[in-house]
Amino acid sequence: MQRRIKPENDKTYVNDLTDTDNNLEKGKEDSDQGELEKEVKQQMSFRNRSIPDKTLFDVELYGLSDKIKDIKMENKQFEFCEKIRGVLELFNPTDHKYDEKIVLFAMQAVENYIVKPKQGQRKLAVVVECVKHYFNDDIVLIVKMIELLLPKIKKMNIIRRNWKRVVRFFLCRQQKDVLM
Repeated sequence: MQRRIKPENDKTYVNDLTDTDNNLEKGKEDSDQGELEKEVKQQMSFRNRSIPDKTLFDVELYGLSDKIKDIKMENKQFEFCEKIRGVLELFNPTDHKYDEKIVLFAMQAVENYIVKPKQGQRKLAVVVECVKHYFNDDIVLIVKMIELLLPKIKKMNIIRRNWKRVVRFFLCRQQKDVLM
């Protein structure tokens, strides 16, 4: 039988309160661009990480399953970014600098790949990570370009989302190369 252990010194709420108090004491407000860059950079911190065991010495740690899900999603994002970068390497960065077609391709690929609802920040981070080489690592410019090109993307609705899930379910039985 497995036992769950809840960490007694869980200070996430306390840290959030002290962070807001420190920001109020300083009296500084970051600009929208600075906050946007911080959020995108925080989302872009995904990398290929190893997944720890759920149990250790027949004891399950409280909240570990959520962390494992996050690590799995980061690994899938990392693999997807590598595939998109592999395709985009065919285009010379000097010839296709500031090209909207590259951003449009990356946006549509990410929209078709990530089928979970309410994943806008995650999609934004993946697109920025994939195309930043073509925009001189200027995150604000990429985000503005994404906002302008957003109406041109074929959006994921509930019917397309469920269709993708069914297709992936049956394709994954035949091919191990399909992700998510």
